[in-house]
Amino acid sequence: MNRHDADRDECRESELSEALEAHTRYREGNRLTRDEQKALHKWTGDGEFEGLKTTIRAVRKETMRGGDERDPQIQARVARLKVKTLRSFRDMQRSSRIAASPLPAGTDSELVQASYSDRQAAMDTFPSVPRAVEAVDMPSRTARSDSVLLYAEAMEGDAIEPREIEIKLCEAVFGRGHVAFRVEGDGQISRRHTRVLLLDGEVVVTDLGSQNGTLVNGERIDEPTPIEIGSVVEMGSTRLTLEQVESETRGYARAVFGSAAGDRYVVDLSEVVLGRGRKATVSLHDSSRRLSRRHARLDLCDGKVFVTDLESMNGVIVNASRIDGSAQVESESLVQFGGAEIRVVGMIRC
Repeated sequence: MNRHDADRDECRESELSEALEAHTRYREGNRLTRDEQKALHKWTGDGEFEGLKTTIRAVRKETMRGGDERDPQIQARVARLKVKTLRSFRDMQRSSRIAASPLPAGTDSELVQASYSDRQAAMDTFPSVPRAVEAVDMPSRTARSDSVLLYAEAMEGDAIEPREIEIKLCEAVFGRGHVAFRVEGDGQISRRHTRVLLLDGEVVVTDLGSQNGTLVNGERIDEPTPIEIGSVVEMGSTRLTLEQVESETRGYARAVFGSAAGDRYVVDLSEVVLGRGRKATVSLHDSSRRLSRRHARLDLCDGKVFVTDLESMNGVIVNASRIDGSAQVESESLVQFGGAEIRVVGMIRC
């Protein structure tokens, strides 16, 4: 096979992979972008593509049988199916590139860098998750948060065999551009206006440098601001009220915002902190004691995964380079935390 044929096959595999992702998002009830609709239309009728669709439908049906689609274990099993199906159409061995500079203003990791020192002393007073309420089961006018399921192998201390871990990252951004929660009919809202995240067990709102700002309970915010049930968030002329917070597992919450027009925004939130303390979302073992209690944080920003050093004693090393602030993590990245390390073996948007 010459280089031209190899490039052509690689291009075909990439396009087929994108179409298959668009199909799975459509089957899950997500709203597709124009590019995703074009990709899906282009491959409809292709024998290989239709065969993969049939396989996914059949195995998904079997996987879901007798279970609740909202069950995290069911979601993880379905996501593993996607990874296995798409693995042959993706280059999982591409080299990783470190983004050594800090993340753009308003990203989850930057929020942690800005607020961690001030909040660390009061950490033990925060609950690990927001208070639980009845399960959310209502239609949403918009898709839920963008999310990525990351698969990794953890080598902890002098362990002989690595253990497998699954990490779900969520990004919840409101605006009028290409974001998870698109607010239509309000010209005063910026393309990327407001971010909602889970920080230290609380639902937190931050303005992403929007032109008209974000208000919480009538006051314009300049820094990450925790909110409670009943709080009103204003973006432009749009008012959203936090109606419910549902907590299922440590480091995960689902919030529901309602507008005066009757729209519902179901927001998936995640907080992934790696360390050896009980406040860490993902607890790692390190016999060398070089792993901090809250060592590093994983974030999803614009569809990319980043790791941020939480002022740990021994730092974070990504692919043999110590990072200063945040760095991008990709498939096959090796991330070291003191005497523990994880190797990312795959990630998929779900």
